Amino acid sequence: MADAVARVVTAHPGMTVALRVEHDGQAYPLRVGWSDGRVTVGAEAAAVPPPVWPLSVKTVPAWTSGADGVKADPAARLAELIRRDPSLLDATDPHVDPAR
Repeated sequence: MADAVARVVTAHPGMTVALRVEHDGQAYPLRVGWSDGRVTVGAEAAAVPPPVWPLSVKTVPAWTSGADGVKADPAARLAELIRRDPSLLDATDPHVDPAR
């Protein structure tokens, strides 16, 4: 299989093919491409997961509970909503006329 793909890549300089070969229930990532002027066959590099975001140092709940779980101060509640979703401040509201 790898030889067949390598022949195709050899006929097309600059081409790289990444594929997954399955055999007996095992999957093998494969890369066939050009390196230093010749075609090479090897294992596809494993994808690196994105870095983990650090957890917040604050361990207290973001909302202070009032009688019904809502802050009494409307300004504090609005500030908390904006902190949770900064896109609320964007001027991308479809209901707003951009010409204004």
